[in-house]
Amino acid sequence: MIIWYKQVMPNTDQQHFLTVDELATFLRVSRTTAYELVWSGKVPRLRVGGRWRIPRAELEKQLAESTTKPAA
Repeated sequence: MIIWYKQVMPNTDQQHFLTVDELATFLRVSRTTAYELVWSGKVPRLRVGGRWRIPRAELEKQLAESTTKPAA
């Protein structure tokens, strides 16, 4: 007998990669703005199966570095 089950997606804190929609939610910006950030290369990203994925650890590192730099 085969038992099928639905895999439960881990909560966002445990995910290694974000989708563009999750990026928009994470940054509290519109979906369009999130896509513009991805297309322009302003956030770390990679293409997996034709879809963009954002490495969460790299994004958080980039955000930490950009918010801790003193104004020039």
